[in-house]
Amino acid sequence: MIDWMKYAEIQILKREGVKKARVARILRINRETVAKYWEKSPDIFGIDFLLLPGCTATAINQIWILLIKFSNVKYPCVSPNTREFL
Repeated sequence: MIDWMKYAEIQILKREGVKKARVARILRINRETVAKYWEKSPDIFGIDFLLLPGCTATAINQIWILLIKFSNVKYPCVSPNTREFL
């Protein structure tokens, strides 16, 4: 699994219209990895991340901070339910 920064970079490049293969080359990750996270929303990615073994309280706090930042700028991938929760 990739980290939040890589996930965010994939989403930013996607919004800029960069194709999956090019994103993979830019980020130096496998095209299949890019494809896996291409359509995944931040809230679903966060749930997947929380289910990883050894996920610490620090990591959980980082996830919430990122979700709050996404929500504050009206990031379109964050669901209305997540915004309402925050």
